[in-house]
Amino acid sequence: MVIAGRYLAPFECRDSDWRIAHRTVVYDFEWFNEGGTRPMGRPTEPFLPHVIRGERGRGDYSLGVLKP
Repeated sequence: MVIAGRYLAPFECRDSDWRIAHRTVVYDFEWFNEGGTRPMGRPTEPFLPHVIRGERGRGDYSLGVLKP
């Protein structure tokens, strides 16, 4: 099983310290090898269908989060 993603973490200044304002996980890729036995806890459906997914181009979630 291979899962790739990224954190989007805009910073803000709070009391003269820079801190992460919030963090969002964007899932970009998942791959399951169907050979062999199924590992314990492996989902039978695509990994977390309700998560935020990355996409190529201007529709990517990061463009809305990281714009100044």
